[in-house]
Formats: sequence, structure tokens, C-alpha cells
Amino acid sequence: MSKVRKHVISLRLSDNEFEKLNAQMLLEGYRNKSKYIRETLLVKRIQRRNFHRTEANFTKQLALLKAEIVRIGNNYNQKVKALNTLAKLRDKSGRPVVTAGMVRTDLADMKAMMNEILEKVRLVEEDVQ
Repeated sequence: MSKVRKHVISLRLSDNEFEKLNAQMLLEGYRNKSKYIRETLLVKRIQRRNFHRTEANFTKQLALLKAEIVRIGNNYNQKVKALNTLAKLRDKSGRPVVTAGMVRTDLADMKAMMNEILEKVRLVEEDVQ
């Protein structure tokens, strides 16, 4: 059987149909529309196998992401609590114990934690697409 594909089939879809095609294609683990349509029409078995593998991978990625967000969220909460506690501390003369530099450092740490969460989300989005 020849591997050269010389026959072209033209197909028109509404916006809704096109979005549905893209969503279904990504859900089943395809990135190439031609390959997806060809295999969906000609080889139904491949579609089912890819769907389960992609679904399992997506579920695993979500579980890992959730665990990371919980871990980072706990660290973030500990930082906020410590910062609030330190902000209330005063020395014998009534001056704050915490300096602006200390607060700046803690805020930078919290920003880094939030950026870490966003990076994890971005990586999972990349894997899904």
C-alpha cells in the first residue's frame, strides 16, 4: 500500500463544530488534525486506546499539580503567619522588631512561591495541549 497521500478531501465546519473537533482531538492525545481525522475515520481502535492513555496521563498530571499547589500553599501560609507575628513584635522602647528589609525578603520569597505555582500550571497546560 502506497504511503503517498495524493487525494484531498475538503471539509467545512461551523465554529462550534471546529471547536468540538479541536477539543476531542486534544482529549484523545492528537496534535495533528489530518492524522486524527484519518485515524478516526479509518481505524476506530486507535482512538479508544489513545483516549484512555491521555485521560490517565491528564489525571496523573492534575494530581501532581494539586500536590505541588498544596505544598507551596502551606509554605506560603507559614510565611504570611510569621510575617504577621513579627510585624506585631516590639522591643522595650516600643519600636518594631522587624525591619523593612526583612519584610521585603519575605515578600520576595512569597512571590517566588506564587511564580512556582504558575510555572507548574503552565507545564501541565503544555502537556495537555
